[in-house]
Amino acid sequence: MKYTQIKAVAETVNRHRHIRKARRVENNTIEINVGEEESFFFDMTRGRSTVYKAPSRRPGQDFNAPFDILLHQLLSQSIILKTQVPIGERILRLEVTPRSHYKNRRVILQLEFTGRH
Repeated sequence: MKYTQIKAVAETVNRHRHIRKARRVENNTIEINVGEEESFFFDMTRGRSTVYKAPSRRPGQDFNAPFDILLHQLLSQSIILKTQVPIGERILRLEVTPRSHYKNRRVILQLEFTGRH
């Protein structure tokens, strides 16, 4: 993906206030639902990473790796603080605060849209 496309995605995600659910739906694809009928899908396949919007779907298999458990616990039902793209980098940083925790925490999900090499 190009830098300008990633900035446009960051601006679009930044317009929303909450994340309803976050989960992995395929080996390299993360779904983030912001409370609409459609979800953002981040396909992080090496060399051809993309972001697209599509209707939410049930994953073909259940993912129970530690990453998947933490992704669901920390990002689902959380409040979006800011979404940013560092200058000149193809990195999307999503900063959220989980709603369900007693103490205030800040969690950063960093998605790197690197090239093939």
